[in-house]
Amino acid sequence: KYVQHPYIVGQQKTTASSKKFEDYLQNIFILIRSATGHDFSHYKRNTIRRRIERRMAVHQIDKFEDYIRYLKKNSEEIETLFQDMLITVTNFFRDPEAFDILSQKVIPNLLEDRNPDDPIRIWIPGCATGEEAYSIAILTIESMTILNKHFTVQVFATDIDQKAIEFARRGIYPDSIAAYVSAERLNRFFIKEGNSYRIKKIIRDMTIFSVQNLIKDAPFSKLDLVCCRNVLIYMDTIIQKKIIPLFHYTLKPNGYMFLGTSETIGDFTDCFSTINSKLKIYKRKNPVTGKNLKNPVMPFSDSTIETQGIKEKNRLNDVSIRQIAERSILQNYAPPYVLIDHKHEILYFHGKTDMYLTPPVGEPTFDILKMAREEIRYKLSTAIHRVSKENKTVISKELQVKYNGNTILFDLVVRPAARDLQIEGLMMVIFENKNLSNKHSKKIQENKTVDKTDSQITALEQELQSAKEYLRTTIEELETSNEELKSTNEELQSTNEELQSTNEELETSREELQSTNEELETVNSELLDKVNQLSAANDDLNNLLSSTDIATIFLDMNFCIKRFTHSIENLFNLIKTDIGRPISDITSNIDYQDILSDIRETLRTLIPKELDITTSDKKCYSMRILPYRTIENVIDGVVITFTDITQRVQQKEQLKQMVELKRLATVLKDSNDAITVVNPDGTITAWNKGAQNMYGYTEAEALKMNINNIVPPEKHFELDFLLHEIAKGKSVDSLETKRVCKNGRIIDVWLTITKLVNDKGDIVSIATTERDITELLKLRKDRE
Repeated sequence: KYVQHPYIVGQQKTTASSKKFEDYLQNIFILIRSATGHDFSHYKRNTIRRRIERRMAVHQIDKFEDYIRYLKKNSEEIETLFQDMLITVTNFFRDPEAFDILSQKVIPNLLEDRNPDDPIRIWIPGCATGEEAYSIAILTIESMTILNKHFTVQVFATDIDQKAIEFARRGIYPDSIAAYVSAERLNRFFIKEGNSYRIKKIIRDMTIFSVQNLIKDAPFSKLDLVCCRNVLIYMDTIIQKKIIPLFHYTLKPNGYMFLGTSETIGDFTDCFSTINSKLKIYKRKNPVTGKNLKNPVMPFSDSTIETQGIKEKNRLNDVSIRQIAERSILQNYAPPYVLIDHKHEILYFHGKTDMYLTPPVGEPTFDILKMAREEIRYKLSTAIHRVSKENKTVISKELQVKYNGNTILFDLVVRPAARDLQIEGLMMVIFENKNLSNKHSKKIQENKTVDKTDSQITALEQELQSAKEYLRTTIEELETSNEELKSTNEELQSTNEELQSTNEELETSREELQSTNEELETVNSELLDKVNQLSAANDDLNNLLSSTDIATIFLDMNFCIKRFTHSIENLFNLIKTDIGRPISDITSNIDYQDILSDIRETLRTLIPKELDITTSDKKCYSMRILPYRTIENVIDGVVITFTDITQRVQQKEQLKQMVELKRLATVLKDSNDAITVVNPDGTITAWNKGAQNMYGYTEAEALKMNINNIVPPEKHFELDFLLHEIAKGKSVDSLETKRVCKNGRIIDVWLTITKLVNDKGDIVSIATTERDITELLKLRKDRE
């Protein structure tokens, strides 16, 4: 359902007429302004629309009016929409070429010939999460190190986004910044902390972060550098034309301004000189030529914003033209005059000006040069041009003009108007009549009549008239060409503004795509981290099961195989393709038929079951059946484990045998008969108490002796024969023989010999049991 939403599919966008859409936007802007205090009414409409439609797609809302109702009911959504409109895209040293120009040309120029007590002040409006602010601070430190100079540096980084400012203040960034920051800078200006980098205190201390609305809050002042990149592209032309003069106002003389690659200074080319047109680095002109800028008034409210496409005379609505003109005249003159703008358009008439100006033939116009009488047009054009260029008053004295058959003598004065209010391009054209008497006028007329009788003068006048006609024709042609050039320039300027707007729109879209891409990268990184954790846990589980060598099989609720370890293959005839098959279909070599009933019983009672089983190859296993519980504590099958206990059973049996042997050894040790164990070469290895009592040798002494030491010399042959027979594997019957005690007494003994063999049947030692029969033989002899 989400991917079929119009915002995602793109075939049919959420529709609304232009007027309706504007009404919807105004409602949304009011809701956001009421909740956050921020006004988005002068942001680019396409950008705003895309962000709103994105939120509508998330909530599966197709109509704007439905989304507005949803906003009114959910204040959290207003905050979310506000955050979504704040597109935060930034990196350390973004556009490295531009930062190279800053480090090579701009910042070193700020440091040269600087008073040590004069701090360096830099402003980064729209700083987002702080990477750009820290980048500028790093460049400043590096430049001071190279020039071996030290100044106090204040980097003011501001943004409308409170969360972004809080992130920037922490100064902790992921280790992925290594893709944008060189290893040398990482070592010098950052501290590695786990999987992140923390900005060092020297950089953090010179950077001041604060929340600021660029179009509402007061700016900083006396700045050396303003770095405002990819902020203006989100705002309309009206706000852009207010922010550029604002930056001009905040900069010191010869301060620098750094804009984004898709941003320009527009019509304010006389306020800034271009350092690099491609990378949009500018330098403040001082003094400003051609334009007189007003000091910025904050905030940029609707009442102070200029609207596009309105002529200069309509831009003066906030100031009474009549008041400006009359105040200026009262202070200086009281003759007829007109007020004109920089395009020579007449904005205001005062007094009787028809003696000097007449309506032109043809298309109506207020161009003063076209309305001026022919006799004064050249002088007037020259004076206006000089005033525009030099910005000072120009006076042309004793000009003449014919009016109603009379010749009027006057002074032409052209001066800048309302200089104190800094209104751009206004000029005042004043006609100071010399008030000639009729007598003087007649005298001039008579002089002209006399002059005309002179043929030479007449010829000169004709030649002068011809030159005037030629000059007038040339001027008209130049004016026509100038008008055409103006028209072409206006068209080109309009086209350039359209291209600039398109370029800004594309840059905005790119920023949005990059922001979305960063969000997707973050989500992808989190998912990848989860996958890695899952893979690691799976590997750990596999290694654990393999290392324990415990045969394990996992069954679902239908007794079908979900998973098994390799060790289970010794019990069940399983292969990988058997996953999903019922366990009852698999043959096994277990001598136990009730496994299925035990599984059912375990699932029914949830009580684990454990018992010992044997296999067809006589191996023993401990089988455990346990319920399989998910992380939500839901029963989802059983786990059966088989632990090989064959060795343990064998050891248990051996232990029983050892216990029996130990009991036997205890009996033999405490026996009154002499029991000894010797190697095939006759070395004594065991000696019990009976032997010690019988022969008088302690166990320690006996273990150092050979069996021949207690055998009389005449019986050595007999002993050697017996040992030889035993070595051949023959059995030897018990017999009567003699032994020598420690005190030298020879006694009669009854000897029983037993061979001791290992698992392979090899003789490892010989055990002898000897009983003293000396007294018994004496009794027998006495009886005989």
